[in-house]
Amino acid sequence: MQHHPQASLKEFVNALEEWQISLSALSVFSNRDLVNFFSSRGLEMRVDPDGKVFPEDNRAESVLTVLRHYLDDNQVRTLHNTDVTILLSVWRKFTRWRVRCADHSVLDAGKVIVAAGGMSYPKTGSSGDGYKLARQCGHSIVPLTPVSLRLSRTSPS
Repeated sequence: MQHHPQASLKEFVNALEEWQISLSALSVFSNRDLVNFFSSRGLEMRVDPDGKVFPEDNRAESVLTVLRHYLDDNQVRTLHNTDVTILLSVWRKFTRWRVRCADHSVLDAGKVIVAAGGMSYPKTGSSGDGYKLARQCGHSIVPLTPVSLRLSRTSPS
């Protein structure tokens, strides 16, 4: 998470401008909402001097645990390692979805989240299928460009 949780939505979006974060998406669930989401579920957060927000225990696993419990509490069905070939809206205004999988199974759902990754490194399973599914739903895709990201570590091994 980036930027101080007490920052205004405009300050938060300006700080993330390079990421092209959508203001409309963040107006529904802001940086403050996100911090409150985790804190209200027992995961205390800390704010570093540079404004970045992390779990107090510094463990990504803690974030994942909160998210998994939230999904379980709300009876959200998740499918992992599932190849989806077709995603169709089967009712007006995208209120029902039909998902066809590579194994020929068909699933019906009220809501679908596609978390397919990009297409930069196929060995990780990021084949670009998410773009194909987005097109099937009527989304336009901007031209894709490769991006390189340098990771660094400041603490000793």
